[in-house]
Amino acid sequence: MTIILISKNLTKKYKYLTATNNKWRRKVKVSPRCIIILTISTLCILPFCFEWIIAEITTPIRCAMLGDKGVEIYLSKEQWRASRSDLDFSKISSSDFENNWIGSSEYHDLKMKNYKKNFKFKGQNYELWGIYPKFSITVYVNKTEAYDVFSKIYWLYYDNKLNSVVANSKDVRGYYRNYANMGLDHSSIKCNRDNDISMTIMVRNYFK
Repeated sequence: MTIILISKNLTKKYKYLTATNNKWRRKVKVSPRCIIILTISTLCILPFCFEWIIAEITTPIRCAMLGDKGVEIYLSKEQWRASRSDLDFSKISSSDFENNWIGSSEYHDLKMKNYKKNFKFKGQNYELWGIYPKFSITVYVNKTEAYDVFSKIYWLYYDNKLNSVVANSKDVRGYYRNYANMGLDHSSIKCNRDNDISMTIMVRNYFK
Protein backbone atom coordinates (compact mmCIF):
# COMPACT_ATOMS: atom_id res chain seq x y z
CA MET A 1 0.00 0.00 0.00
CA THR A 2 2.81 2.41 0.91
CA ILE A 3 4.61 1.67 -2.37
CA ILE A 4 1.44 2.44 -4.36
CA LEU A 5 1.04 5.82 -2.59
CA ILE A 6 4.68 6.76 -3.24
CA SER A 7 4.28 5.77 -6.89
CA LYS A 8 1.15 7.94 -7.24
CA ASN A 9 2.90 10.94 -5.64
CA LEU A 10 5.88 10.61 -7.96
CA THR A 11 3.55 10.40 -10.97
CA LYS A 12 1.74 13.58 -9.89
CA LYS A 13 5.04 15.45 -9.39
CA TYR A 14 6.31 14.31 -12.79
CA LYS A 15 3.12 15.50 -14.51
CA TYR A 16 3.35 18.85 -12.71
CA LEU A 17 6.98 19.39 -13.70
CA THR A 18 6.27 18.40 -17.31
CA ALA A 19 3.32 20.79 -17.51
CA THR A 20 5.37 23.62 -15.98
CA ASN A 21 8.23 22.99 -18.40
CA ASN A 22 5.93 23.01 -21.42
CA LYS A 23 4.27 26.23 -20.22
CA TRP A 24 7.71 27.87 -19.82
CA ARG A 25 8.71 26.78 -23.34
CA ARG A 26 5.54 28.32 -24.78
CA LYS A 27 6.26 31.64 -23.03
CA VAL A 28 9.90 31.87 -24.11
CA LYS A 29 10.11 32.64 -27.80
CA VAL A 30 13.30 33.67 -29.58
CA SER A 31 12.58 35.94 -32.49
CA PRO A 32 14.47 35.48 -35.80
CA ARG A 33 15.78 39.04 -35.39
CA CYS A 34 17.53 38.08 -32.11
CA ILE A 35 19.13 35.06 -33.78
CA ILE A 36 20.40 37.22 -36.66
CA ILE A 37 21.81 39.86 -34.29
CA LEU A 38 23.58 37.22 -32.17
CA THR A 39 25.01 35.51 -35.26
CA ILE A 40 26.32 38.77 -36.75
CA SER A 41 27.78 39.85 -33.39
CA THR A 42 29.59 36.52 -33.02
CA LEU A 43 30.99 36.71 -36.56
CA CYS A 44 32.20 40.27 -35.93
CA ILE A 45 33.93 39.39 -32.64
CA LEU A 46 35.43 36.06 -33.79
CA PRO A 47 38.31 37.52 -35.90
CA PHE A 48 39.54 39.45 -32.84
CA CYS A 49 39.42 36.33 -30.64
CA PHE A 50 40.61 33.79 -33.21
CA GLU A 51 44.34 33.92 -32.32
CA TRP A 52 43.56 33.76 -28.60
CA ILE A 53 41.25 30.75 -29.05
CA ILE A 54 43.86 28.90 -31.15
CA ALA A 55 46.60 29.73 -28.60
CA GLU A 56 44.47 28.54 -25.67
CA ILE A 57 43.66 25.23 -27.40
CA THR A 58 46.97 24.35 -29.05
CA THR A 59 49.63 25.60 -26.60
CA PRO A 60 48.89 23.06 -23.80
CA ILE A 61 49.00 20.30 -26.44
CA ARG A 62 52.32 21.55 -27.81
CA CYS A 63 53.74 21.82 -24.27
CA ALA A 64 52.72 18.22 -23.55
CA MET A 65 54.27 17.05 -26.83
CA LEU A 66 57.54 18.83 -26.01
CA GLY A 67 57.60 17.28 -22.53
CA ASP A 68 61.11 16.80 -21.13
CA LYS A 69 62.76 17.37 -24.51
CA GLY A 70 62.89 21.13 -23.96
CA VAL A 71 66.50 21.03 -22.74
CA GLU A 72 69.22 19.00 -24.45
CA ILE A 73 72.63 18.60 -22.80
CA TYR A 74 75.64 17.96 -25.04
CA LEU A 75 78.37 18.32 -22.42
CA SER A 76 77.64 17.25 -18.85
CA LYS A 77 79.18 19.11 -15.93
CA GLU A 78 81.85 16.42 -15.53
CA GLN A 79 82.66 16.28 -19.25
CA TRP A 80 82.88 20.04 -19.59
CA ARG A 81 85.07 20.49 -16.50
CA ALA A 82 87.41 17.71 -17.62
CA SER A 83 87.76 19.40 -21.03
CA ARG A 84 88.51 22.86 -19.60
CA SER A 85 91.87 22.31 -17.93
CA ASP A 86 92.60 26.02 -18.45
CA LEU A 87 90.13 26.90 -15.68
CA ASP A 88 90.82 26.50 -11.97
CA PHE A 89 87.39 25.59 -10.62
CA SER A 90 88.57 25.76 -7.01
CA LYS A 91 88.77 29.53 -7.46
CA ILE A 92 85.56 29.96 -9.48
CA SER A 93 82.02 30.27 -8.16
CA SER A 94 78.63 30.56 -9.83
CA SER A 95 78.58 34.27 -8.93
CA ASP A 96 81.78 34.72 -10.98
CA PHE A 97 79.92 33.23 -13.91
CA GLU A 98 76.88 35.50 -13.45
CA ASN A 99 78.94 38.68 -13.01
CA ASN A 100 80.97 37.99 -16.15
CA TRP A 101 78.00 38.44 -18.50
CA ILE A 102 78.19 40.95 -21.37
CA GLY A 103 75.02 41.54 -23.38
CA SER A 104 74.93 42.00 -27.13
CA SER A 105 74.78 45.75 -27.80
CA GLU A 106 76.60 48.44 -29.76
CA TYR A 107 78.51 49.41 -26.61
CA HIS A 108 80.05 45.95 -26.40
CA ASP A 109 80.66 45.36 -30.11
CA LEU A 110 84.43 45.74 -29.74
CA LYS A 111 84.54 43.08 -27.04
CA MET A 112 82.45 40.75 -29.19
CA LYS A 113 84.40 41.10 -32.43
CA ASN A 114 86.25 37.81 -31.86
CA TYR A 115 83.03 35.83 -31.48
CA LYS A 116 80.70 34.48 -34.15
CA LYS A 117 77.77 36.83 -34.65
CA ASN A 118 75.72 34.06 -36.26
CA PHE A 119 75.69 30.36 -35.63
CA LYS A 120 73.82 27.48 -37.29
CA PHE A 121 72.83 24.39 -35.33
CA LYS A 122 70.42 21.61 -36.29
CA GLY A 123 69.12 23.67 -39.19
CA GLN A 124 68.34 26.66 -36.97
CA ASN A 125 70.03 30.04 -37.44
CA TYR A 126 71.12 31.62 -34.16
CA GLU A 127 72.22 35.17 -33.38
CA LEU A 128 74.72 36.18 -30.71
CA TRP A 129 72.92 37.31 -27.56
CA GLY A 130 75.78 37.66 -25.09
CA ILE A 131 79.10 36.33 -23.86
CA TYR A 132 80.95 35.25 -20.75
CA PRO A 133 84.42 36.37 -21.91
CA LYS A 134 86.30 35.02 -18.89
CA PHE A 135 85.06 31.52 -19.68
CA SER A 136 84.84 31.79 -23.51
CA ILE A 137 81.16 30.88 -23.45
CA THR A 138 78.65 32.52 -25.76
CA VAL A 139 74.86 32.52 -25.72
CA TYR A 140 72.88 32.41 -28.95
CA VAL A 141 69.17 32.77 -29.62
CA ASN A 142 66.75 32.05 -32.45
CA LYS A 143 63.59 34.17 -32.28
CA THR A 144 62.54 33.97 -35.93
CA GLU A 145 59.32 32.19 -34.92
CA ALA A 146 58.95 33.86 -31.54
CA TYR A 147 55.89 36.05 -31.97
CA ASP A 148 53.05 34.10 -33.54
CA VAL A 149 50.36 31.69 -32.42
CA PHE A 150 52.73 28.73 -32.81
CA SER A 151 55.74 30.45 -31.25
CA LYS A 152 59.08 28.64 -30.86
CA ILE A 153 62.16 30.13 -29.18
CA TYR A 154 65.56 28.43 -29.13
CA TRP A 155 68.54 29.22 -26.87
CA LEU A 156 72.03 27.78 -26.99
CA TYR A 157 75.20 27.82 -24.85
CA TYR A 158 78.39 27.43 -26.86
CA ASP A 159 81.97 26.88 -25.65
CA ASN A 160 84.37 28.71 -27.96
CA LYS A 161 87.46 27.01 -26.54
CA LEU A 162 86.06 23.58 -27.27
CA ASN A 163 84.08 24.63 -30.36
CA SER A 164 81.19 22.67 -28.94
CA VAL A 165 77.57 23.22 -27.95
CA VAL A 166 77.13 22.82 -24.20
CA ALA A 167 73.33 22.89 -24.03
CA ASN A 168 70.33 23.80 -26.14
CA SER A 169 66.75 24.71 -25.16
CA LYS A 170 63.40 25.08 -26.89
CA ASP A 171 60.29 26.83 -25.59
CA VAL A 172 56.84 26.88 -27.18
CA ARG A 173 54.24 29.57 -26.59
CA GLY A 174 51.06 30.89 -28.13
CA TYR A 175 51.23 34.61 -28.87
CA TYR A 176 48.11 36.57 -29.81
CA ARG A 177 47.27 40.23 -30.32
CA ASN A 178 45.79 41.88 -27.25
CA TYR A 179 42.80 43.82 -28.56
CA ALA A 180 41.98 45.03 -25.06
CA ASN A 181 44.87 47.40 -25.77
CA MET A 182 43.75 48.15 -29.35
CA GLY A 183 45.95 45.30 -30.62
CA LEU A 184 49.09 47.33 -29.97
CA ASP A 185 50.77 44.63 -27.87
CA HIS A 186 50.75 40.87 -27.48
CA SER A 187 49.86 38.43 -24.75
CA SER A 188 50.90 34.81 -24.60
CA ILE A 189 49.97 31.37 -23.33
CA LYS A 190 53.03 29.66 -21.85
CA CYS A 191 54.03 26.22 -20.65
CA ASN A 192 54.36 25.56 -16.93
CA ARG A 193 58.15 25.59 -17.23
CA ASP A 194 60.56 27.94 -19.02
CA ASN A 195 63.20 25.69 -20.53
CA ASP A 196 65.62 28.54 -21.19
CA ILE A 197 65.65 29.36 -17.47
CA SER A 198 66.10 25.67 -16.56
CA MET A 199 69.06 25.47 -18.93
CA THR A 200 70.67 28.64 -17.52
CA ILE A 201 70.36 27.29 -13.96
CA MET A 202 71.91 24.02 -15.10
CA VAL A 203 74.90 25.76 -16.75
CA ARG A 204 75.34 27.98 -13.69
CA ASN A 205 75.66 24.81 -11.60
CA TYR A 206 78.68 23.81 -13.70
CA PHE A 207 80.60 26.43 -11.72
CA LYS A 208 79.61 25.22 -8.26
